[in-house]
This record gives sequence, structure tokens and C-alpha cells, in this order.
Amino acid sequence: MRPNTVTSSRITVSKPKAAVYTRVKSLECKSEPRISLQSTLPPSGSTLQPPKKPKRKAWDVKGQLDDAKEQVEFFKKAVKKYESDLVRFANVAEQIEEMDEQKMKERKDFAKKERTLQQELREACDQIEAHEYKLDEFENKLNTSEKERKKIKEEFSREIKKIKEEFSESKKQCEELETDVKSLKTEGRINSEKLKSMTERASNLQEETEKQKEEIKMKTEDIEKKKNELYAMEEDRRKLLNLVQELKGNIRVYCRVRPLLSSEADEADNPDHIEFDEDDKSLKIHEGNKNLPFQFDRVFDMESTQKQIFDDVSQLIQSALDGYNVCIFAYGQTGSGKTYTMEGTSEQMGIIPRAIELIFEKSDYLAKFGWKFKLSVQQVQIYMETLMDLLPKSSTEKLEIKTVSESNRQKIWVKNLSEHGISSFEEVIKLMEFAKKKRITASTNLNDVSSRSHSVFILKIKAHNETTGEKNESALNLVDLAGSERVSAAGSSGTRLKEAQKINASLSELCNVIAALANKKTHIPYRNSKLTLLLRDSLGGNSKTLMLVNVNPRKSSTSETINTLRFATTVNQCNIGSARKNIKF
Repeated sequence: MRPNTVTSSRITVSKPKAAVYTRVKSLECKSEPRISLQSTLPPSGSTLQPPKKPKRKAWDVKGQLDDAKEQVEFFKKAVKKYESDLVRFANVAEQIEEMDEQKMKERKDFAKKERTLQQELREACDQIEAHEYKLDEFENKLNTSEKERKKIKEEFSREIKKIKEEFSESKKQCEELETDVKSLKTEGRINSEKLKSMTERASNLQEETEKQKEEIKMKTEDIEKKKNELYAMEEDRRKLLNLVQELKGNIRVYCRVRPLLSSEADEADNPDHIEFDEDDKSLKIHEGNKNLPFQFDRVFDMESTQKQIFDDVSQLIQSALDGYNVCIFAYGQTGSGKTYTMEGTSEQMGIIPRAIELIFEKSDYLAKFGWKFKLSVQQVQIYMETLMDLLPKSSTEKLEIKTVSESNRQKIWVKNLSEHGISSFEEVIKLMEFAKKKRITASTNLNDVSSRSHSVFILKIKAHNETTGEKNESALNLVDLAGSERVSAAGSSGTRLKEAQKINASLSELCNVIAALANKKTHIPYRNSKLTLLLRDSLGGNSKTLMLVNVNPRKSSTSETINTLRFATTVNQCNIGSARKNIKF
């Protein structure tokens, strides 16, 4: 049970329950009203007694008569007295009835009051319970508040301590700032003097600025003049570059002898049968007692790097930006390093990635002369006389070589071959990696990773000069031919044998086309092979073409090397006419 009164250090709460019970008890114990009848009822000792008869003798008739008279008188008085009492009793009965009615009324009022008080009692009890619940909550809150007060007091103490420390630090800083202010005031005075001096100087500089503006105006006009001269020089450069390329010949031939691999470095394969001349344009092959000399536009020995080779072909590649079709194809026996020369590795890039890098670099340079370029790439492989797309494509339709008439010439294109727009060097590298995985290769006795198809990488260039309105379209074809191989030496059989036969056949048709061109025959058998038909534009005159002959330095490959160099000599003697600039109007 809870005490009727709760006392704390702050609040005292008294409960009204005892007062309510006291009030109810007083009402219950209150006596009903009593009606007094003493004044109306006859007194308790007032009953009339008849007079006592004396004992008379029988003969005393007179005495008996007197006694009878006395009794008659007595009874008369008694009758009167009783009649009077009856009247009083009737009055008393009426009073009693009135009192009963009054008492009944009072009882009803009392019952009504009792019900009211009972209701008040219940309500009071409910209020008491509610007050007790609230009191419990208040006590809990009071206890919680006390804990929080202590916690806040501790936090407040810590904050005060922290503020005091910060105040001390701020005071220290303030003192330092006062010192700085004094120093700044001193500096301010000095700076004011400097400002005055600088204002005078600024006035002088303003006069000099006006003079320089005049000079800048004159130099701007001079720059514009030089810019026009530079543009004219760029046009001259393009014309001279094209003239130099034509003087060198439309089909130029470079020869590259790859270095020996670590697995080939033994005495039996010492490449002393190859002799390089100092002019970098000729070499000799020693076979037995024979010395066979060969001369080309450029010869790269085994020490030549990928960069040196590309530097020599870079001007030809730049002609593609000038609106000329350009074709570079690598030819040679299997294992002679054609794919390495054309594609290279991530550390030693070949001609294809370096060419793309150069195209982007030069297109950015030519942008200041008003040129804008749109570039796209295609790559196709010819496997056993079947065309296959090496880049991602959604269509599965068959690839076909088609011709279309353009400027009185038949232009070659591949129907259904996917074309991918490019805007960065990285995009091209990703496409090349995709193509490398799709290209068909196999291991033979002569080469662990032998390409079993011809690969043609095509860079299409659309150029527009916003200053002059000139438009050009050109293509850069970079071809990695499959290597010729002797079937007996390669140990080919089954599918490898069929592949070798198709490769050798297509290369033989290439030789036939070159021979027909060299002999100026009227009919050139381009359609005898998918390879020669695809390269028709590059071999037929409307292209600047370079054949890069790759040579295996091993002595065991001497016979094949001689055949390759003889074919290259034939190619170098071909005159296919001048390439034309592809101008669009």
C-alpha cells in the first residue's frame, strides 16, 4: 500500500481519500429523525381505579346503594376520561401518519443522496487511482531527471573546463594577434608608401600598355599573315610529299630480316649466309658458291627496331590523311615475322597501332588548318577463300566482295562487313585484341603460331576542310598475309594441309597479278583469288602501295628466302601508274 502523502525535496502531494470516506461514514451513521409523543399520550400512571367497596353486611342496603352510586359516578368519569383519551389518540394517530409520510420522504431523499455519494465515491476512487498512476510516473521522471541533472552537471563541468582551456588558448592567440596587428600596422604604413609608388608606376605602365596594344595589333595582323603563309606551306608540303612518293615509285618494296629467336641461336643456323650492304638498300644471299644480290627501296637488318621501320613508312601513312589510298602489306614465308612487324606486342608496337597513333596525332595538328576527320575501321580475314569478319557484328549474313563505279573507276568494297567508328587510340587497340582472338592460327613444324588466313585491316578516312570547303575520302589498308610454306617441311596434313594449299594458291595468284602488271598485260587476273580481288585498288594504280618483305634468317630457309626476294624484285619493278587524290564535291 502507498502512503496517503508523498513528500520530496520539491513537491508535497496530499490524497483526498480519507476525507471522502469520513463524509460517507457520517452520512451512513446519521440517525433517522425521531418524533416525540410524550406530550400527547396519557401519562403512564393515570389509569382510573374504581373505588374500593367496603365490606357491608347484607342488610345494609343503603350502604350498598351508596356504593353503587359511587361506582356509577366513577364509571361516568372514567367514560369521559376515556373519550377525552380517544380524541387525543386520534390526534396522535394523525401525527404518526404525517410522521410516517415525512420519514418515507426522508428515506427516499437519503437513498438518492446515498446513490449520489456512491457515484461520487467511485469517481473519487478512479481519480485517486489516476492520481496514483500519475504520481508514479512523476516519481519515475523525478528520479530520471535527477540522474540526467547529475549527468548534465558533469557534462557542464567538462564543458566549463574545456571553455576555460579554450579561453586561455584564445587569450594567448589574442595576445599574439595584437602583436601581429602592431606588426601589420607597421607593414601597412610601409605598404602605403609602396602603393603610392606603385600607383605612379601603374600610371606609367598604362601608357606603356597602350603602346603595347598597338604593337599587339600589328603583331596579330602579322600572325594572321604568317598563318596564311603556313597554310600555303602545308599545301605545298602535301603536294611535295605526294611528288616524293611518286618519285619513289607507286609500289615500293622494303625488306626486313628478323633477328634469330633464342630457340634458333645455334651454330647450324648462324645467319652468315646473309650479307648487308652499307647503303641500307641492298643485300646478298650466299648459297653454296653463289652470291645472289638483291636491291630494294630500303633494307632493314636484324638489328632494326619497330620504331625505325615505322619512321620510314610514316610519310606514306600520312598521305592517307591527304586524301590518297594507301596500302602496306607484309609478305614472306611462314615464321618470317610478318604479324610481329604489322601488329607487334604491347611493349613493341607494330605498324598498325603506330599508324593509328600517327593518324590521331596528325589529325589533331591539321585541325588548326580547318580540317575535321571522321575515322572508322574494318578488319576481315580470308580463310580458305572465305571472307570472315574479325570485328564484333550483329549480322550473320555472308560477306561478299563487290564493285561500285566511282569517278570512272571501279571501287572495291566488302558487302555486310561491319564498320566501327573510332575516336581514340584505345578503342582501336580493343578492336585489334578482339580480332586477334578470332583470327585462325595453328602450330606447324615451321612456326608455333602460324597464321592460317590473310588479314586485312582497313582504316577509312573522311576529311572536310571548313575553311576551303574541300572534302576527301581515303582508305589505309594494312595487310598481314599468311606465310608461304613448303608442305613437306611444315609437316602439314589434314586441315593444315588444305590450309597450306589454299594459302600457297592465293599467294601464287598474287604473283601472277604482279607479273601481269609488270609485263603491262591488258588482262590482269584479279578475280582468280579473293585476296587479289580485295587488293585490286591497291595494286591497280589508285593507291600508294608498299610491300614489306619479311625474311627468315635461318640457313635452313635459304631456298625459300631466295624465292621470296626474287618475287619482291618483280614487284619492285612494277609501274602501276600514279595514285589520284580522292576529292569529293
